[in-house]
Amino acid sequence: MVGLEYDSSRKFNTINRNFSTNATTGAVSGQYAPIPYNFEFELAIYVRNTEDGTQILEQILPYFTPDFTVTVDLIPTLGRKYDMPVILNSVTPQTEYEGDMSTTRLIIWNLSFTVKGYIFPPVSTVGLIEQANTNIYTDSRSTLSQKVYVDYANGSGVLVTGEVVRSSSKNKTGTVVYFANNSGGTLVVSDLNDLLEEDDVIVGDYSNATYTINTVDLNPLKTVAIITVPDPVSANSDEDFGFTETITEFPSTLT
Repeated sequence: MVGLEYDSSRKFNTINRNFSTNATTGAVSGQYAPIPYNFEFELAIYVRNTEDGTQILEQILPYFTPDFTVTVDLIPTLGRKYDMPVILNSVTPQTEYEGDMSTTRLIIWNLSFTVKGYIFPPVSTVGLIEQANTNIYTDSRSTLSQKVYVDYANGSGVLVTGEVVRSSSKNKTGTVVYFANNSGGTLVVSDLNDLLEEDDVIVGDYSNATYTINTVDLNPLKTVAIITVPDPVSANSDEDFGFTETITEFPSTLT
């Protein structure tokens, strides 16, 4: 081998992975896509007589037009086979005969090849995916729904789900969707006429509960949570199975 060069024309998606399952243990082996490289090889045929060289060549050259493709199982663990072209680039004769009468004449044929091969990353054992979680979020700073935290220690009463809360000094109103009756002081309000802000004092129309807003949550608000598991849960890889879904919608996603 006289050299190698990266071949961008055969590049796979970098995050593609190949997988294989052990039929006995159920363990899954995974490997990221191989990196394509062109390997340059030279082969020299040394003969004493010209006829010997041509007879060897005529048994090699007919297979290359100009390439000869072989299928190779390079990673037996994954059982993934690759077609690798071997390209014959050139055939060059060379004769060495200078010297005294005792020097042996050498007739050489130099064959240059390119193998379109790969360099492989390591094979790793990965676990089975037994549960898929899908979460859908919405902007928390929206008048449709807003999540804030109140000063629970210095407030009074318990806000009731469905009641209207008001910030009279700023003429803001909204409907209670969720209130954590604990030191966390989490409050979610929907159908706002204006966004709540820190230090706003809110009062419940029904409960008369009163709290001061400490913090406005800027993180997206989880509106839907979907949990998908195989059915049966004991299903192994390469087996037939269905799936069941558990869907939780807002405001239950807050608990």
